[in-house]
Amino acid sequence: MLAVRKSDIGEHTLTVRHSWSRIDKLKSTKNGEERKVPLLPQVREKLLELLSENPHKQDNPFVFYGKTADEPMKGLLLLNGLKTACEAAKINYVQRNIVFHSHRHYYAARMVDRMSAEQVRRITGHKSKAVFEDYADHVINENLEQMRAASVDVFGNILGVRKKAY
Repeated sequence: MLAVRKSDIGEHTLTVRHSWSRIDKLKSTKNGEERKVPLLPQVREKLLELLSENPHKQDNPFVFYGKTADEPMKGLLLLNGLKTACEAAKINYVQRNIVFHSHRHYYAARMVDRMSAEQVRRITGHKSKAVFEDYADHVINENLEQMRAASVDVFGNILGVRKKAY
């Protein structure tokens, strides 16, 4: 996320070209390939707004700009913002182990409800099917109880199943 630059923001997609580390600086993505991910209009608007506030005048600046033009902001600033947002929403981020990577997991888990696992895997950049299947398995287990309860609601009268408070 820190490596996002002006040229990565498209009309409907965000191109993931790089990653950032304080040691290696700007480098290729983890799997060495770039990919495009869907970009919601509201997110695009906020990224462009942040970009417009960048005080560094250069051709392709970092969206999440730092004190100098050649580095993005420190990741700790984003992490602290995430923690503050969780606290405001009364979410215990420590207990639930919420980190920035959690959004990627959440996105993948929700999207496999609507698209094939293979389609979602390609968008999220997971090269290994085994790693991605952890997301899909999580969704299946998470949805079993919801599916069971919905089945009782839908078919309970037909099958004579007594509805209980769940």
